[in-house]
Amino acid sequence: MQQLSDLDMVTFRRLVDEAACRSLIERYTYAVDWMNWAGLEALFWQDAFLDFGMWKGNRAEFIPWVTQLEESYRRRLHMFSAPRIEVMGELARIEAGVLMFLRQSPERDDLLLARYQFQAARRNGEWRLSKLHFFLHGSQSFPASDQGGAPFFADGLDTSHALFAQ
Repeated sequence: MQQLSDLDMVTFRRLVDEAACRSLIERYTYAVDWMNWAGLEALFWQDAFLDFGMWKGNRAEFIPWVTQLEESYRRRLHMFSAPRIEVMGELARIEAGVLMFLRQSPERDDLLLARYQFQAARRNGEWRLSKLHFFLHGSQSFPASDQGGAPFFADGLDTSHALFAQ
């Protein structure tokens, strides 16, 4: 069996680390959209710092804040663009644009364009998020409409829903 070169091992380690970081932000959107607060909390180190502009704080303060914010929406969908990930040893910088659809009420929908910058840290072999910065680029509100669509709309998605996958 042929052994991997040192360069191959470095490349392999980088790819594994990038995949772990990509998984963090994929799981972030999934946790927020399905209101899986325990799952969201587990993505962040306890000493993580989060900055949404209108709110800043640590992980313990973040979960009640985001819970109240997201539970006010009847529908939510966060769609990240392909992330830029830069691994630097035990730290990584992750940046991705996001398109968010939020159903505010039966009468109003919002579409937001934003950017997330994350920092991830590997501690004892495990990657978690250690920082989050949110930048809003723009938003548009428009009258809610369910006309001409599917018979099922994504109202009330949470961890008790039959289609929630842990």
